[in-house]
Amino acid sequence: IKASQAEAEAGTEDTKYMTALKTKQAIAALQGRYSLTSGENFAQGELVFLDTDGKAWKTIKGASALIQMDSLANLSTGVDLPIGTDQVLAVRNDSSNDITARVVTVSRVTATAGTAAVVTTSSRTDCMKACWIASDHTKFAVVYCDFSDSDKTYAVIGTVSGATVAFGTPLKIYDTEAMAQDGANDICMLTTDKFLVTIRGATSNDPIAIACSVATTTITAGTAVALEAVTMTGKTRCVQLATNVAGVWYDDGTNI
Repeated sequence: IKASQAEAEAGTEDTKYMTALKTKQAIAALQGRYSLTSGENFAQGELVFLDTDGKAWKTIKGASALIQMDSLANLSTGVDLPIGTDQVLAVRNDSSNDITARVVTVSRVTATAGTAAVVTTSSRTDCMKACWIASDHTKFAVVYCDFSDSDKTYAVIGTVSGATVAFGTPLKIYDTEAMAQDGANDICMLTTDKFLVTIRGATSNDPIAIACSVATTTITAGTAVALEAVTMTGKTRCVQLATNVAGVWYDDGTNI
């Protein structure tokens, strides 16, 4: 007896055989496609492709599913922070330049996007970055340039509980104009409730680092330090190497 398409996709029937067609249908169903609203963005570097209907799709980092993007009008930078094998925190700029964050949960062929938490701001989509600051994925930090304040650098803390996300109050951590371009700033965890922000100064073009600590969702920013007196032309990158130790990459106008 042949399995029906519904039985093949469910995968619970163990007494019927599957034809080649039913196998293909079951595999297609398990790909798990889900449609998000048009305000969502692609994260830079993610796999993106168009299907035969002209719809755009991307992979979710850390989750076995694809997210369909309803609109190709806003493909600017976003950040996906993996929570586990079935969840990801999607941090984005919406169409009003506010920062949003929501948990996307994947259960086999169904993906469910939680309610977005919102920081009302004027964030540039090309210089917003985020990182976890808790190893249990309950707290994260976001750094961004606020173009309504001459591209000064701000940071804000978010908390995650299940599928619920909440933001604290943003803090200006660098009161000088920063270079507002993709990759000019970065953020990385140093240890629990502590993170490092790297910036390319807009006037000096020096690479600048700022260590920040967090109490609940309140940020305390350390003194901004110029790492070297050079004229940068590109990006900064930072990554945690050990507890309270980070590696920082930048160009000096010629070399990395």
